Amino acid sequence: MLWQRALFPNLFLACGVAISWMARAESISLVAKADTGLQEFRPTTTAGSSTSLRVGTVGTSGAGARVRALFYFEPSASIPAGSTVIAASPGLSVSLTVDETSRDFELRRMLVSWDETNATWLVRLPPDLVWSEPGGASGVDYAAVSSAVATLGSAGNYTFGSTAGLVADVQCWVDNPSKNYGWILLGADEVTDQTARLVNSRENASGQPHLTVEFDAPFRINSTTITTNQLCLAFQTAVGKSYVVERSANARNGDWTVVTNIPTVTVPGVVTICEPIDPDNRFYRVGRQKGSPPE
Repeated sequence: MLWQRALFPNLFLACGVAISWMARAESISLVAKADTGLQEFRPTTTAGSSTSLRVGTVGTSGAGARVRALFYFEPSASIPAGSTVIAASPGLSVSLTVDETSRDFELRRMLVSWDETNATWLVRLPPDLVWSEPGGASGVDYAAVSSAVATLGSAGNYTFGSTAGLVADVQCWVDNPSKNYGWILLGADEVTDQTARLVNSRENASGQPHLTVEFDAPFRINSTTITTNQLCLAFQTAVGKSYVVERSANARNGDWTVVTNIPTVTVPGVVTICEPIDPDNRFYRVGRQKGSPPE
């Protein structure tokens, strides 16, 4: 059981309300909102609508040219503001590789914006806003240090295990959505020929790039009001969780009496619970649990 505690001495309700809250872990999986490829051997060609993206270096067709991929996820659209990111694990699907040797590939945080439809090896935004150097420059267009490294072998599904760097990236994007420019995926070895992997893009029917985030979402009492000699508490409910509202005459050492129970929620929304105001001091708290029995 996790408690959000709202303490209200009735004699001082007009003077203010002291509220504190606790959080519980949530998990969400997001599909990439945008992705594209940068191809050194096709410097003016965009890959924004392609169902697969090359990463690494290509062989005879591109004479060892580098190929990179950009991915953009939008965690701020699904994760409540004020949440604390605990873990972040991007995943992708390799559909084809010529090189059978397992090789390291890096995710690095993008530092500048780009456009899925128009970005190329030379240009990041239309009509003519170019990268600091063709393909993007380390430390300028993308971070000089990788956020995570994964070893990619033959065709299959791969996950970048959560790291402090990935958590910091996603936390930044939750707190400051305007700073979210996504990640670039590139080979740790961009010198050896024929190391490229073909990675499914978001346009693919399967194996789309995804991001799994575990986070602590804040649980808050939205408002407290006095209406017709009643104290009303309003709070947001979430699917799969049940709630209990209790009151006590002593917040520290008193017994708590159940005001009402809210069974497991199937449709999220704001719930308002009202109680007649008592001349004596009363304290209220709202408890949240994932299901039954209480955690």
